[in-house]
Amino acid sequence: MKIKRCIFPTVLLLLIFIITVRSELRSQTFDLPSLIIHVDQSYLLRKVPRILSCQLSPGWSEAKLDTVYWIKDGEKLQVVMQKIGKEDYVIDGPSLTIIGGKQQNEGDYQCVADVSGVRLSNRQVVKTTLVSSPIKLRRARITKFDQTTNHCAICRLLYDTYAGSRYADEYDTLYHNMDVYGPYFIINIEYVKVREGEVARLPCAGLPDVVPGPAEICFEKNGVEGCFNEKVDSKYLSTATGLQIAFVQAEHAGEYHCIVKNEFTKQTRKSPRYVKLISTNSTDLLSLTAEPPQLVFPSKENKIDSPIVVDVVANQEVILECVFMNAKIIWTKHGGTTPQISLTDDDARIRQIWGNLRIRGVSQGDSGIYSCHGLSLFDDSSSINDNNHPRVYYSLVVHAPTDTHLELNQNFRDKSWQLSCLAKNLRYEIPMVYVNGTSLIDAIDHMGVASSTNFYTNPINATIRVRNNYSGSIQCISRPAMDEAEVYGAGLERGRSHNLYVISSSNPKANLITKGPENVTATVGEDVELICLVQKVNIKYWLKGLFFFFEKLKKGIYL
Repeated sequence: MKIKRCIFPTVLLLLIFIITVRSELRSQTFDLPSLIIHVDQSYLLRKVPRILSCQLSPGWSEAKLDTVYWIKDGEKLQVVMQKIGKEDYVIDGPSLTIIGGKQQNEGDYQCVADVSGVRLSNRQVVKTTLVSSPIKLRRARITKFDQTTNHCAICRLLYDTYAGSRYADEYDTLYHNMDVYGPYFIINIEYVKVREGEVARLPCAGLPDVVPGPAEICFEKNGVEGCFNEKVDSKYLSTATGLQIAFVQAEHAGEYHCIVKNEFTKQTRKSPRYVKLISTNSTDLLSLTAEPPQLVFPSKENKIDSPIVVDVVANQEVILECVFMNAKIIWTKHGGTTPQISLTDDDARIRQIWGNLRIRGVSQGDSGIYSCHGLSLFDDSSSINDNNHPRVYYSLVVHAPTDTHLELNQNFRDKSWQLSCLAKNLRYEIPMVYVNGTSLIDAIDHMGVASSTNFYTNPINATIRVRNNYSGSIQCISRPAMDEAEVYGAGLERGRSHNLYVISSSNPKANLITKGPENVTATVGEDVELICLVQKVNIKYWLKGLFFFFEKLKKGIYL
């Protein structure tokens, strides 16, 4: 019984100690506002000024910006202006005007500000330096079609025609030296030969660079009014790089031009070269049984360790193309359960259209490796697990706006700080850490002594024994999702930040109680008030000897 009586107060005091220490640690880190760059338009246009404004996040009415300067691609804008000229920029305190809208003005912009009047949750008012998360600005455009992809079709035709004749050597030299002779023989034509009843795939070669993308693609047929895509007829399917026509018939033959439209600028480009679709009569059924599955698009098979990478934005639609001849087409997803794929319901989120896989409203859970298998139409024993059939692998990467998470924990023994900065929704870009407006790698010597650091991974980790008198801001900032791929959408153009203010002192307990109780002499029956003013903590309590009160210990004593 004596042992039990001894253990109870010991455990009780241990719990009180843990609760007290936890309150002390939390009271040393406080939330801070964020610097946000507001812009009137996310894309640059030539001869149209863009105004960037450096502002504090809402909810910090007492705080104000004292001084502001700008950064472009990690370098002070004043230094950049000395390199490329000052005529493209006008700096007016927290405002930056970009006048030119040229390619040299593209990049990641940040603002750095000295912020005063920041009231922390403990009611203390501080001054600190903050860095905004970056915003990526790109110039909206649609370039011309790239004609360097033209093939020397006439050279190929002449080479094939005269192979084996007395002119073969001359045309062989011509065909294999197109870089010398090609410009004199190039014709703007590309042939696509397809059997009736099969799927034709018309390429849009030399696609323009379109910002923001994705571009809208359709095809015009010579002599026919209008532009063909799935909006016109369900027999057509417009993809990111071409057009598919299902169940080709003789009337589909003809010459097609690719039309590309930038939805943002409303500009269009028409391909200078055309694709000539040639349909041939279907072969009889008996001869088809001898033909194995043949991959049409993509043009070559690949392996699972070298898939075709397709980048897409969350909540958008994506089409993974797969065109076969003489094949039954099956899709699978690797590394997990293959989702349910509809073959007939056009409203289904995941649907197989002919041989293609269409996913609407993609989410990050849709990311992964997909494979398209071409199985024999007449061999029921064939399986996707066999290695004797053609297949194509895709790697679907779904991009979403980035986010950050900053953690600061203190070691009980040596009082060192353990810092962890995690950037979310990024594959390989690493986050940025700033201390009082200076990058962590440069500021770490001013904070204290670093026992371990890891600056080049996600998350960034560091263990620092902070000096007793250190205080200031620590920021974890992510990069824009646009830094990782040619993707466009709301929120992808900017990073995010998680900011904390740290107060470190030699005696943390002394800072928690701002005014303690004083000795009071009273007669029996009188009321006594003991005042204890504390900072914002999780729990506060009163001790009398080894006992403590919660809300009401006994009659007549209140907290």
